[in-house]
Amino acid sequence: SQKGSVSYTENNIIGIDLDGVVANLTKYALPLINKQLGTKYTELDWSEYRGEHCFLPEASGVISELVHEPMTYGHLEPVDGAIPAIRHLTRAAEIWFITSRPENCKDATIHWLNRYDVPYKQLIFTKAKHLWVAAYCINAMIEDNLEIAQKCGEHCPLSIVLDRPWNR
Repeated sequence: SQKGSVSYTENNIIGIDLDGVVANLTKYALPLINKQLGTKYTELDWSEYRGEHCFLPEASGVISELVHEPMTYGHLEPVDGAIPAIRHLTRAAEIWFITSRPENCKDATIHWLNRYDVPYKQLIFTKAKHLWVAAYCINAMIEDNLEIAQKCGEHCPLSIVLDRPWNR
């Protein structure tokens, strides 16, 4: 069937990124970066998707450690309004989380999703999100990275990029 300009299949699937969309990694990371480096960065200073490119060079190591440490993901707060929105979306579609988190963070990610009672059908760890979108005919993708959203948009009817400082 067709609703608006978006084509839906029998198995509607919405792909959603985790960090920056559902889980607030920047809110957790910035105070740690500031403490370790003696800086006063704010979210607005995170002007590029890969944060290590917009801070002091020393921040690269701090960010890399955070991203690859499974315990990091247990400390994240949900993005305001994200979980209620996902619950609402489950009325019309399956939710597949497609994340570029490291695979070693899988257990911590599942624990976080369960702790916040976030409904989902699949959890996928990949650096090539657009290939999953194409292979599984995902109807929509919600992202916080403009480049990834554009690549996914080549393979699905709707690709949404959230307004974040690194997309401006």
